[in-house]
Amino acid sequence: MELRPESFVVLERLAWLRQWQNRTDEALEICRRMIALKPNLFSGYGTMGVTHWMRGEYPQAAEWLEKAVQLPRDNWVWNTLVLSYFRKRDPRQGEAAARRILESSNIDADMKTAVISCLLTGFYEYRQYDQALPYLGIADSLRGYPFFHVITHIQEGKVLFALGRTTEAEQRLRGVFALDNQDNTFFSLADAWLGQLAAFAGKTAEAEAYFQKAMIPRGFSALDQVEPMEEACALYGHFLLNQNRLTEAERRFRQALDWRHQNSYQGWYGLARLYAKKRDTKQALDCLEKALDNWFPIPGPILEEPLFKKIRKTKRFKALMAKHFPEAAPLKN
Repeated sequence: MELRPESFVVLERLAWLRQWQNRTDEALEICRRMIALKPNLFSGYGTMGVTHWMRGEYPQAAEWLEKAVQLPRDNWVWNTLVLSYFRKRDPRQGEAAARRILESSNIDADMKTAVISCLLTGFYEYRQYDQALPYLGIADSLRGYPFFHVITHIQEGKVLFALGRTTEAEQRLRGVFALDNQDNTFFSLADAWLGQLAAFAGKTAEAEAYFQKAMIPRGFSALDQVEPMEEACALYGHFLLNQNRLTEAERRFRQALDWRHQNSYQGWYGLARLYAKKRDTKQALDCLEKALDNWFPIPGPILEEPLFKKIRKTKRFKALMAKHFPEAAPLKN
């Protein structure tokens, strides 16, 4: 293979295939071959970084993506680099990297829109809603790639909802469907969040209809369906759990896991809440541990979750929190 001029491209495509087959050890080995074959080409380093990102190895992801951006490159590495900084618990560096892109005259509107979508995702996950506000609306002026424009609108809606600005949030989410004339894979997630808003307003039947609609994968790429369907299934699961429809809730949380090859922190966290509601402390802690092992942004939601009142008293819970959030204040007995 390596004697043919096109062999690098073949290796690159094979690495991408192995990523999404969850055969990431093989993908990393292919990346090493790519780098050995063309050490001055960014793609081997970028693909290596993305593979580490998919494995939840965010410091390693950032390290390889930083190498990629030092070389002549396509711009696709930037959005994953921004999100990798957030995922390795360095939001400040994530925002700094995003600002470099947004302020650059050499980066096109498509990549800037993609970077804004990742920046807003990071701010939402860390509950840094006020810091997200200056970036709301920028994507509308850029008019970049519709795929990422849709994601940006959804993240803006989520931030506005978290700030209690529900009317604006709903407007943002309803406006998503006019942004892309293709069947965007993230339309499912927009429906799920409209369901979330309806549930918050006490409109249970309306919420159910939105969630049911969200369970139908959209778009034409199974790869692009993973992220929106994982989150949509988890949101629906929490809605069902809050209604005490436990069997249905478990099904949706396990669907979230299936979309992410069992590596979904959202799916495991949902199951932790489910088993806590069932008063099954061991299973709840087992699932919470898996959620944390797959990355969890901040300790706040776990410490505030009413269903975890019992398990928070256990030594195992305290050990898990100390392991994953050593900077957090020690838990009181």
